[in-house]
Amino acid sequence: MPSLADFAAPPPFQRFVDDQIHTGSGWYKGFDDQQEELAAPLYIALGPTWAFGLNALSFLVSFLVIMAIKLPIIKEDTAKEKQGFWSEFMEGLRFFVGSPILITLLISGMIFMFGGMAYNSFEYLYGVENLHIPEVWLGLYVGSFGIGVVLGLPFIGYLAKRFTEVRCSGLV
Repeated sequence: MPSLADFAAPPPFQRFVDDQIHTGSGWYKGFDDQQEELAAPLYIALGPTWAFGLNALSFLVSFLVIMAIKLPIIKEDTAKEKQGFWSEFMEGLRFFVGSPILITLLISGMIFMFGGMAYNSFEYLYGVENLHIPEVWLGLYVGSFGIGVVLGLPFIGYLAKRFTEVRCSGLV
């Protein structure tokens, strides 16, 4: 049975792709979990045209959301001297460290990513060792978690409004 990599890469490139995927090194390791979990099911279910079209649409939506953000206009002093890289870098670092919200987001993101990577690695082991899922179906097995998150988050939002966040925290 052909693997998903057979459809994603032309034959001369196939050996390199297989080596990168099976050794867990190189370009494959850099993909984000959510993209990785949703890419294969979308590609299989909708075909390449729709999968790439949805990817382009997501970039367009992200661009429009960013453009919709209204920022206050700050008039810069024209007499101000140009600062060097390190002085601007330190100014940005002081701003970042001085903001408790940004520090909280950073630490929360680090904890979330650490837990997500641990969970993702155990998900593969559990699927192969305990559930005896064939290797060709592991992508769909892992992708079902991403689909469940996307479909479950709006439902949890509804439940949190109806009940309290504390009562719903065990469901997440």
